[in-house]
Amino acid sequence: MTLTNITSKRVLVLDSDSAKPEPASLSSLLNRLQINHASPIPFYHQLKEQILSAIAEGILNEGDPLPSERELVEHLNISRMTIRRAFNELIVSGQLRSRQGKGTYIQAAKVEQRLARLAGFSADMTRAGHRITSRVLRSEVEAAAGSLVDHLQVKPGEPIVALERVRLVDGEPTSWERAYLPTRLCPELTRFDFERTSLYDILRREYHLNLCWARQRMEAALANWQEQQLLLIPEGAPILLSERTLYTDGDVVLEYGKSSYRGDRYRYEIDLIGDRLNECK
Repeated sequence: MTLTNITSKRVLVLDSDSAKPEPASLSSLLNRLQINHASPIPFYHQLKEQILSAIAEGILNEGDPLPSERELVEHLNISRMTIRRAFNELIVSGQLRSRQGKGTYIQAAKVEQRLARLAGFSADMTRAGHRITSRVLRSEVEAAAGSLVDHLQVKPGEPIVALERVRLVDGEPTSWERAYLPTRLCPELTRFDFERTSLYDILRREYHLNLCWARQRMEAALANWQEQQLLLIPEGAPILLSERTLYTDGDVVLEYGKSSYRGDRYRYEIDLIGDRLNECK
């Protein structure tokens, strides 16, 4: 499974020995990187902080490549293990991303979703100016079983719709979503193309269902094997797990969903209202 590259004149392949023009940002970075071998500060931490400083000062921008391990070993006189530790910590914290055989690059800023109103992923990301696409992994009717019976408040064996998608923000996999809905509320839902269509838009427009309220839970976790493969993230990368139960009129469960979001690409913003909102204005 591969992700389409965003072409850039400044891309440098990690550990490439071919003669290519060196990007201006790469030259500037190499010129400023220095390791103080007499300092008690660990070498990996010195390298990590200098890369962060270059990002903050605009010397490195989204999509810019980092020098290869070989170049850094020669320039800084430190080991590959030291360089990999600095890179790995920056990957986990979201400042860098690594593509096997391609190199290590500056990561894009996190996309942000507000929890002030009930909206779908597509609507929130589009409103923020991002381009949203989806890859449908599964869209089918199945018999309710196990915990889904309780979550959807249906009878065992009752038909439900299972919709599973990878959501891409600006071409990059950002979340893996699994949604389950009682078929009696939205018959023939699987006929719609959910690679290009918003689920919540369909529920409102085609089935005239009100999305009244939802209960959502979130927790931090480490990516499992399937999340690593679908979201193109390294082993042990942080993710945000979200679990949502959506209700329509009469507190009838309309959807139960679970989502895995990349911790390096996604964050929530929540508005908290105090006791005396009117007096604070």
